[in-house]
Amino acid sequence: MEGYVMPVHVKPKRVLLTGHGGFVGSHTLIHILLNTDWEVVGLDSFRHKGVTDRVREILYESHPELVDRFTSFRHDLTVPLTDVLISDIGHIDYVINMASESHVDRSITDPVPFVENNVSLVLNMLEYARKAQPEKFIQISTDEVYGAAPDNHHKEGEVHKPSNPYSASKAAQEDICYGYWRTYGLPIVITNTMNIIGEMQDSEKFVPMVISKVQKGETVTIHATPEGAPDHDSTYMHETKPMHYCSF
Repeated sequence: MEGYVMPVHVKPKRVLLTGHGGFVGSHTLIHILLNTDWEVVGLDSFRHKGVTDRVREILYESHPELVDRFTSFRHDLTVPLTDVLISDIGHIDYVINMASESHVDRSITDPVPFVENNVSLVLNMLEYARKAQPEKFIQISTDEVYGAAPDNHHKEGEVHKPSNPYSASKAAQEDICYGYWRTYGLPIVITNTMNIIGEMQDSEKFVPMVISKVQKGETVTIHATPEGAPDHDSTYMHETKPMHYCSF
């Protein structure tokens, strides 16, 4: 028939999200499923701060209609992805590398395994990306790689001056990403968010810890400048999700 245009069926994008059982990862998971028709493949070891309860509550109990677009694999990201796992994952358009150890105090008390974990996992995910060739590899990082912020802000691209083993490990992740971008042409995007707070955050983090101590009548230590002002800002979880999504 003249003028007839065959309909084009575009396959939905497929996202590989590491750390989907974590605080930020679980929120990112449900945000993508609610706001797109994309499929999400999750990778998480569930041996650090990723917990299956978050995924069950935010997805299986609250939005069971979205479950068909989500696949979860348990994998220790400090070891390379096997060919069998890569085959099971299938084609991937975008990688969001969100998994990392992130608690500053633990990085200070036991720095070696902390740093080894974060460096190993980014290397393994970048090696996977060399094989999978995604359209974008989004590395989730932190503003803490830049060190102290006298005016509560940093300019993108400032020199890394981490203040503790946690931020040093995240700076190392960024530098390794830059190396893979320059050497292998991987399409890397790095985001630097500030302290994130919100629902389902782990109890060792500052806001949940303060709430718990207040409820128990315990003393709460507040960090501030000599003038009494807070020494950092925080970002509410639901403000960060659109930012990560816009990275695509």
